[in-house]
Order: sequence, then structure tokens, then C-alpha cells
Amino acid sequence: CVHTVSNAVRDYTIQHDRVHPDKVVTIPNGVDTERIAQHFDPEFRSRHGLRNASHLIVDVGSIKPVKGYEDLVRAADLVRRQFPQAVFVIAGPVQNIPYFAQLQSLIQSLGLEHNVKFLGNVDPVYPLLHASDIFCHLSLTDGLSNAMLEAMATGLPCVISRVGGNPEVVEEGQSAFVVPPSDHVQAADRLLALLSDQALRQRMGARSRQIIEETFTAEHMVRRFVALYDQLLHAKEECK
Repeated sequence: CVHTVSNAVRDYTIQHDRVHPDKVVTIPNGVDTERIAQHFDPEFRSRHGLRNASHLIVDVGSIKPVKGYEDLVRAADLVRRQFPQAVFVIAGPVQNIPYFAQLQSLIQSLGLEHNVKFLGNVDPVYPLLHASDIFCHLSLTDGLSNAMLEAMATGLPCVISRVGGNPEVVEEGQSAFVVPPSDHVQAADRLLALLSDQALRQRMGARSRQIIEETFTAEHMVRRFVALYDQLLHAKEECK
């Protein structure tokens, strides 16, 4: 049996790795909602120099090209024209130094030094998510983003790229806006819609949290794995 975290990865495994469909099982990742809820820090913005931000748009992940951060920076450039005090925060370790240098050059060329901040590795990341207003993840590829699941669990509306298994989790227009990869213009448009409407942010964020609690908790994931193991052990016994 081959385990995949999303149907998109399952399809890839079947098509490219030539694994028989009957042997490929999708069990999505789950997150610990109780642990996430416990890590709330009302002083997070102040302690990280973000007190003056009108809104925080957050992404979490290692700094490397596949994450599409240049699209996030270009979206920030469009957003700040209407929300000059909005800050885009990226939390994650630098894994590709030349790429990080390119991002810094792009930020400087667009005059976004006050609108885009790299916080490095933030552990635990949950206080940052609780302090934010929107989660924006414009990755060029993904299996299933744990960062997105954790952001949804904190009640954040999401703007994500249509890659991997991420669109399988959200509900377009209800908990998230899904945009084509590498389309920073459409991403900015969806961000502006959320920033302009607090009630919309709250409604979509509440639906995000509900989706996680109903389907994508760690408990749900464990139950699915236990059921799979029981099924495999039962099949093995029948073969004896």
C-alpha cells in the first residue's frame, strides 16, 4: 500500500510511478487544533515590530523558489497602493541563499521594505497565525500544505494557488480564494477583496476553522491510519 496526502499526489503516483490504483490510498494530513488554540500571544505584533501594521498577511514555509514568494512580493506591491500599512510576513528558514537575495533585491526595487518582512523560523508559529488577518500561500507546487491547514485552524481566510492537494481542502469563495499559480494580479485582487471587507474575512475564517475541525484534525488522521492498518492486517491474515 502506498500512502499519499492528497488526491492530486495520488493521481501523480498512479500516472508517473505506475503504481496500481488499488494500492494507493489518500489520507490527508491533520493538525492538533487544541495545541494551536493554546498558543495565543496578544503581544506578538508588538514584540516583532508589527504594531503599526493595519493588517497582517502571512505565509509560512522555507525560503526556496518552489514557494513562489516573488509572486507574493508582487501581490504586496499592488495591495499596498490601497493599504499602505498592510504588512506581508513570511516565516521560515532560508534554504536557498541566492533566491533569498533575489527576493530582497525585488523588495528594494519596489520600495516594499516596510511592507514585506521575513521573520525567519518562528517556532511555534501559531501565535503569528493568531495575530494575522489573512493567509496567502502562492506556492508553485504542493502535496498538501500543513501551513495552510494550521492557518485555517486559527480561523484565517486563505488566498492560495491552485496546486497539489490544497484546493481539495478549501471551499472556493467560502473559506478561501483559489488563484492560478504565478498569477500575482489575481492574488492581489482577492486579497484586496478580503482586506476591504472585515465581515467577509470573519465569515470565511470561521468556515476555514469549521472545515478543519470536521475533517482535518490529527484525530481524524490517526483514525484513518488505524483503519488502514486494520484493513491491511486483516487482508494478510486471510492470505495465510
